[in-house]
Amino acid sequence: MKIVHVSPTASPPETKLSPSRRNIHILVVDDSASVAATLAMLLESEGYSAIFALSGGAALEMLSGIAVDVAIIDITMPVFDGIETAAAICKKLKACKILLMSGSSDATSLLDRARELNLQFEILAKPIPPRELLAKLEFLAAQVKTSSASTTT
Repeated sequence: MKIVHVSPTASPPETKLSPSRRNIHILVVDDSASVAATLAMLLESEGYSAIFALSGGAALEMLSGIAVDVAIIDITMPVFDGIETAAAICKKLKACKILLMSGSSDATSLLDRARELNLQFEILAKPIPPRELLAKLEFLAAQVKTSSASTTT
């Protein structure tokens, strides 16, 4: 689902941020609709192109029609947990950067499982302070731009 500004008369607020953020496509995956939608709206307000899915399965279905540069994934979700979802996204989109988030303390065993699969992910504790999330995304966006520049030259 694409986040769209619903007010027909108001335009989105101008940002002082790089217009190239619009070229960074972010997928938020969280089984909490309020968390997923809020993060996607925050990212849109900061100039990123953001969509969200409410499950790992829904996220993987979405990826059949789009490509994303960064995925922000809740680690504890039913059916496909965050590790399974992240692994499937990495397999499908090799250049996609992954940030995991968790509001529970049982994430350690899931991260251990990721390491067994030779996957390395960074995990952020919920609630994520917006400045911390945006700083991480700036870092990842720079990596995305660098890797896309090196593949086009």
